[in-house]
Amino acid sequence: MKDKVGLAFSGGADSTFAAILLKKMGYEVVAFNFPIGRRVSEDLYITTKKLGMKLEIIDIRSIFDKVIKENFYDSYLNGLTPNPCVRCNRYIKFGLVYNIIKHKFKIEKIATGHYAKIYKDENTNYFIQKAIDIQKDQSYFLWQIHRSILKDIIFPLGDYRKEEVKKILTEEGFENIANKEESFDICFVNEDSYKNYISKFGVNESDLEGYFVDENGQIIGKHNGIFRYTIGQRKGLNIAFGKRMYVRKIDSKKKEVVIGRRPFIKELKANCVNLFLPENRFDGNIEYQAKVRYKSKEEKAKVKILKENNKIKFNVDFSKQVEASSCGQSVVIYDKDLIVAGGIIESYQLI
Repeated sequence: MKDKVGLAFSGGADSTFAAILLKKMGYEVVAFNFPIGRRVSEDLYITTKKLGMKLEIIDIRSIFDKVIKENFYDSYLNGLTPNPCVRCNRYIKFGLVYNIIKHKFKIEKIATGHYAKIYKDENTNYFIQKAIDIQKDQSYFLWQIHRSILKDIIFPLGDYRKEEVKKILTEEGFENIANKEESFDICFVNEDSYKNYISKFGVNESDLEGYFVDENGQIIGKHNGIFRYTIGQRKGLNIAFGKRMYVRKIDSKKKEVVIGRRPFIKELKANCVNLFLPENRFDGNIEYQAKVRYKSKEEKAKVKILKENNKIKFNVDFSKQVEASSCGQSVVIYDKDLIVAGGIIESYQLI
């Protein structure tokens, strides 16, 4: 009897290729789709039938709205820049959906089409590992997954490059899916930008309007809502300053957006910490690599555990100045190609 695996299945190129690989690995694959819109695409039924998979539809819309959409909305209104994909992986895909697959359907393994790998060391410790296709690697978005379930996760695409995925899909008779245009937008934002999405979420924009101020606190112009800006932003400020100006700080209480020099930091503090190594491995003396945004390169850094009000946080001290990312974004700590820790950026001192 074949082992079963529950596959999070959207019907796109990556999840379709994951299904093909899992079947070739000898698994009985059950596809799970959890739509966040109003209906399930007819193409989904056609694809799963062609692959010979049973399709289960899970209605998670009310929980998704509360856990992901409301957090996204609230974060922006409080001057933060959230990362809904990180939160969704932790609480929805590898939280709610994982538990439904495991406990309701009695399937022990879950697979997704992420470009990442699971690594098991000689002591049977599990880690999230980068995919071989560094351009497509998605490990940065997976750091919040609880380490206790890593043993139950399969990332079939981790050893493949995107070009190979498209080539094999075409050979397997899924050319239409292989050539489908990829979406890089936030999955629940259908409008032309997430800023317009937030403005249509019921917020009274006039309540969030305020002023651009310089680094000395002098008013230099009016803005139309703090949620429209993020740290390091230069384009789209809709005001002429006569020289390059960047968003350095967002003060949600004063409704001020501080504009000035390009923002850099040397260290930061992170909360909501997830550790994949013992605490004593983060004593501030060991050098790791830290990444503060998905497309940025990693920089050498030392990490030190902090205890505040019985909560674990950590301080990241970079070996050189790095461009600041927004509070609310993720900082992910790597040891070569393995994730060893991650956290949500809480604070830093701008240089």
